[in-house]
Amino acid sequence: MTDALHRELKEELGINVNEVTEFISIKHAYSHFKVTIHAFTCTNTSGIPQNLTSTELKWISINELPNFPFPKANRKISDKLLSTID
Repeated sequence: MTDALHRELKEELGINVNEVTEFISIKHAYSHFKVTIHAFTCTNTSGIPQNLTSTELKWISINELPNFPFPKANRKISDKLLSTID
């Protein structure tokens, strides 16, 4: 799974990372299918994150996470992230 993470970050943001650690794993059921979402922490070792896809890229403060409309499963990840700060 970490090979896919390295590949996706290089393809979509143009960065290389190391010190990859699984942060949280969320199982979520939609009406017609189930997913498991894995969120990781990592360290950027080279490259400046840039938008290499058509998705909007924006840096925000961690405290701004509640201001964004995340899907329910993703909200669990942002809530866990927020719980790690003072």
